[in-house]
Amino acid sequence: MPQYIPFVFLSILALWGAWTDLRTRRISNLLVILTVIFGLLFPALEGNWDAVLMHLAHFSVALVIGLALFAAKFWGGGDGKLYAAIAAWFPIEQFFFLVFAISAVGLVLVLVIVARNGGRLMARSASSVPYGVAIGLGGIVNFSRVLW
Repeated sequence: MPQYIPFVFLSILALWGAWTDLRTRRISNLLVILTVIFGLLFPALEGNWDAVLMHLAHFSVALVIGLALFAAKFWGGGDGKLYAAIAAWFPIEQFFFLVFAISAVGLVLVLVIVARNGGRLMARSASSVPYGVAIGLGGIVNFSRVLW
């Protein structure tokens, strides 16, 4: 299967998550479920069960991290679930690359928020920063790195 097909699916799902988080500060459970299913489906369609296990391992680690960030009130619950769902698209070996991509996009996001607010962050809680944007776009950046 050409790699651009999964890339298009991930891009659509990630942009959906980024857009809804930006507009409503909520991330749909349906989006999260679809993202996990498709993230695990593509390696399964290739019959690579070892890859499915490596993607599932990444999903599991990311879910624990996402839930911990939610419990610490750094992220909303939807952000933690979206992070785990995006992680399901990549084997565990890409953990650090995905975290770096999300962090880099998140830094740009914070700089844009600061610039729009006259040099002040203005964030009073985790819900005031749309982390779903950084997570979704970070997933696309990471997949782009793998693809090209």
